[in-house]
Amino acid sequence: MEMDMDMIFERTIYKLVIYGTEVKFRAPIVKEYKALIKKMEKGDKSEFDLMSEFLVSLGMDKKVIEELEASHLNEIIVMITKGESGKK
Repeated sequence: MEMDMDMIFERTIYKLVIYGTEVKFRAPIVKEYKALIKKMEKGDKSEFDLMSEFLVSLGMDKKVIEELEASHLNEIIVMITKGESGKK
């Protein structure tokens, strides 16, 4: 028995409210993950700097990132790498 299944994928845009301000940015694509991993393996920059640059490349404002509590930055990174809530 043959079964047809259509799958439709659309780009994920995250919409978060950070300290009362709405922030939108897109989900990373595979080649961006690969580039991030290479940079982390190199060890030229701190993990914090790499994560900040990564979020800026996805559309998050650098000023917002610099004002985040460290644990909040970590939560955002975990959320986008696992594809968790916050998507819209």
